[in-house]
Amino acid sequence: MKQKLLLLAIAILGISVYVFYYQKNQQNRIITNFIPDNTLVLLETNEISTVKNKVIPRIPLLSRASFQYQIFKNIGLNDKDISNLSYKKILYFALIPEGKNQLSFVNYLPLSSDDEDFIKKLENLTQNTFGNRIITHTTQGFKISEVINKNAKSIFAFILQNNFLIFSSSSLAIEETILHKKNVWVNTLQLNSTNLDSELIFTKTHFNQSAINSFLKDIAVENTNNIISLFPESYQWLKPEANTVEAISTNININLFEGQKPADIQCFNMIPNSCSFLLNLTFSNREKIIKKIEANIDTDKKIKSLRKKASDEFDFKFSNIYNHIEEEITLCSFDNSEKSAQNKVLIIKQKGLLNPLKVIARNVAEQSEGDVFSVQYGSFLITSLGIKDFPSLILGSVYGGFEECYFTEYNDYIIMGSNLPVMQDYLINISKGDVWGNSPKQKSIINNCVPANLTMITETSKALKGLQKVLNVQWVEKITSYEKLLLSTQAEILQQNSTEGRLVLLRNIEPVKTKKKFSNKWIKLEGLQIESSVEPMYLINPLNKSAQILVQGKNNLLHLYEKGKQIWTYQLAGKIIGKIKFISFLKKNEQQLLIVTNHKIFLLTREEKGFNVISSKSFHSFNLENFNVFENEQDKSQNLTLVSGNGESFKLNKETHVLSPVFTKEQTSQTLTPMPNIIVKGIEYAIILEKSGKLTLQNAKGKIAAGFPINLGEIFNEAPNLESKNNNIVIKTLSEKGKLFEISLEGKILEKRQLFRPDNEVKFSLAVDERNTDWVLMRTNGKEVTVLDKNEQEIFTVKGLNYGKKILKYYNLGIAGKYFAINNGYETYHFYDKNGQSIGGLPITSQSLPSLSYSDSYKKILMNITTPKSIETWSVKIK
Repeated sequence: MKQKLLLLAIAILGISVYVFYYQKNQQNRIITNFIPDNTLVLLETNEISTVKNKVIPRIPLLSRASFQYQIFKNIGLNDKDISNLSYKKILYFALIPEGKNQLSFVNYLPLSSDDEDFIKKLENLTQNTFGNRIITHTTQGFKISEVINKNAKSIFAFILQNNFLIFSSSSLAIEETILHKKNVWVNTLQLNSTNLDSELIFTKTHFNQSAINSFLKDIAVENTNNIISLFPESYQWLKPEANTVEAISTNININLFEGQKPADIQCFNMIPNSCSFLLNLTFSNREKIIKKIEANIDTDKKIKSLRKKASDEFDFKFSNIYNHIEEEITLCSFDNSEKSAQNKVLIIKQKGLLNPLKVIARNVAEQSEGDVFSVQYGSFLITSLGIKDFPSLILGSVYGGFEECYFTEYNDYIIMGSNLPVMQDYLINISKGDVWGNSPKQKSIINNCVPANLTMITETSKALKGLQKVLNVQWVEKITSYEKLLLSTQAEILQQNSTEGRLVLLRNIEPVKTKKKFSNKWIKLEGLQIESSVEPMYLINPLNKSAQILVQGKNNLLHLYEKGKQIWTYQLAGKIIGKIKFISFLKKNEQQLLIVTNHKIFLLTREEKGFNVISSKSFHSFNLENFNVFENEQDKSQNLTLVSGNGESFKLNKETHVLSPVFTKEQTSQTLTPMPNIIVKGIEYAIILEKSGKLTLQNAKGKIAAGFPINLGEIFNEAPNLESKNNNIVIKTLSEKGKLFEISLEGKILEKRQLFRPDNEVKFSLAVDERNTDWVLMRTNGKEVTVLDKNEQEIFTVKGLNYGKKILKYYNLGIAGKYFAINNGYETYHFYDKNGQSIGGLPITSQSLPSLSYSDSYKKILMNITTPKSIETWSVKIK
């Protein structure tokens, strides 16, 4: 052993003599042979010991590079020694994977004659036989020295090569630099060749896009899109500001955006506040950008093949799609509490694109001998395209992740959703004005954007939830352990055009919250003194983006409130029946509402100070309880079609304002509401489930769809629910005794499953969330309630409740999580989170179903309730 140590000491001494006589101002020579192709990021800097306001500590994860040299304190160096060791030197830090479960820094320190004392300390370690000492091993002819402490625990490992000390806290990482023979990537970089004593202070980061993509595939449980490949690899960091750090790209791919004018993002009022990731593409020359996109697709064999197959089988040309796309395309991701399904929306600025998409949907349906599936959602008609991952076929692999593809039209845009629930959630958010354009926090991010052709924006806290869904268990734990460090940057912006790329890291767009225990109490925020006779409507004025309340009070007077003040009133002819609904009655873009009373219908169109009101002629003895609006009838330009809860239908003429019955029938059994609507082969149907188990699809003329009615032979208490499945739509319904049915739109029972029923006292119900985007199951014996997910897995159980009727209300608030209210059948609600923990403490009394929303700015759940004398807003802190 002593002989080996002596040989090592002689070797190190020989190198030290070489270093000592090495000319001080000799230009750095990078040892590219030791920067392998699996390097994820290479950091290049000379600011470590020379700058007070450093960039590196402001870059999450890479900020750990600042502490790499602290390791030398274990062998006797102090802060001054370490500073001298790195003074005016270009230092390199490579972030390298150790297999699939670890990342480590490998650090490259150029040595000079001024480092003689440091080299002597290393020499002395070779002579030690106790305390801190050096052991060695050889890998492919390279001798790796490892410094260990008195307990034989490794401190760091190193090799000396070409006047560089290459060291790491992990000897395995050093071995990686030796074992990987390929060093192609590093030789493509323009590494700095500044002399050691240069006054130029700089920091660069180089992202190895190929290695990052490969590593993500290794640690992900599902496919990830290589979005980073769209942006430059290398960035030069500028001097940091108080709340921003900016870098400019040093290598640009000008081909993609050559001849394209940079532009601001136009669709911020189309981006919901729940969006965690945004990718915006703007262009001024459609022909040029499409050629670039198609050329890129041609290099992807899989997408190229799928694209040709879709075009041939469903008889359409992609050029007919491109010809209708205008100057902006935006991809959004939404990361909620669900562990499955990628939730994505594509927003395409267009002119005339809706009809080509309808043709494709029809061709797909005909090819499979099925129907075009459409759902009316408020004033939106949502249609299933029937082609998986269609956005990637027109735009490339970055736009993948659309397991299903639904589309609708909104103003000048086509909206495509990756599943039906995310589509519905998206539409309700933008209808309410819960969008980036109205959010102070999001505006602070937007203000840091410049005109560009490609913009990517991520919000760290929301994006981390998305990462946890796609990474394996080991890396979910690692990401969680680094959460505090990662959250030091609250948002990231990447932008590129034909001449410049930029990367911006933002902080203090909102205060960073420290984890602490909150009081968990409902706090009353405000109250509006009014005796409401029906459930209020909470809406956003699209003209000024203000939150408003529309409610009927005493004497049938309709009131509009904003900021607690009445701004408009209108006298109605009777009490409102059902809910106030959004409609598209007139060919206008203004907000339009429908109100039904026993003797008149009122059509409201938004104006600056309230609404313009059109009232129908008076009518008598029409049953309009729990009505739905059919907005896809062939005569929709002449009439507005209403279908009541028992299946009777009526038409309101848009010119004469006369309501006429179309189909009436005698009530034979109680029907369960609210009824879903579905469009099959262009015909809209109401899905009517009677308590006795009779299920019918009936159109406005009273005609019943083929395959219906069917008798399910069970007693039901809740209306059926629609669910998307493999680009089709199925009907889900649950009987009182726990029999779960899945039924096709052709009337076939696809699944009939009896849920576990402990005894004959147990009853079941299916609870759909307030937005109709998700559902859960409830099992109760009157004294305790068990909430189950779609797979019959228990979410939580609440015991010790007062015996009696139990109704479950379900609120899926996306990134804020899932919440539940247990109601006693009257006006009392107890709220719980997904763990069954009480929310807010005290029970809530409300005449109408409480409305829940989430304020991302305040990290609070907001609740609107109605009491006999007021409309009130309450809140509870959850984060």
